[in-house]
Amino acid sequence: MEQRFFDSMLDEIYSVFGRQRPAYGTPAYRSLWRRVVEERGVPNEAAKHIAYALSERDSLPLNLGKAILAEFDNWLAEHPEKRARMTACPECSSDMPGFFWAWDAGRRVVCKCACNSDRRFEKFQAWTHRQALAAGLTLRESDMAQDIPGNIPSDIRASLGHCEPPRPAHVAQVEYSNTAGW
Repeated sequence: MEQRFFDSMLDEIYSVFGRQRPAYGTPAYRSLWRRVVEERGVPNEAAKHIAYALSERDSLPLNLGKAILAEFDNWLAEHPEKRARMTACPECSSDMPGFFWAWDAGRRVVCKCACNSDRRFEKFQAWTHRQALAAGLTLRESDMAQDIPGNIPSDIRASLGHCEPPRPAHVAQVEYSNTAGW
């Protein structure tokens, strides 16, 4: 909702009850703005319905933000075609909408997807898959295992990618004689 629609709605609601609306920038105004506009995203076209419905009440609601959101829900029930439809972004991770996983030198990192418009994460750079690949990240863990060329001798090929399990006995012999006390 644009600020002029929001202010007009508040002016109408408060004027019906003979009260002055909260001034711009006051904690009460900022709280209403945050709840109604930033968190729920009430559209401009719902403002008239909300103002009319609340002005029909006998008194000004004590919790105006809650009352506005309840009337917004009523407006959505009357106009189901106006409800925003969430479509899944093809680049987002299924377990974390708005983000995707990438790998950098074997480490798994999370990247903010370009579709993520959440204000809490606006300081983080948004990426697309193409930008992540251009930055040297890989998008699948299996991409980290590079193909072994076919011209390497078989005895060396067997040792490539081999990770030796830890050997506590060797550690105790070499440097840390008191590992049993750890």
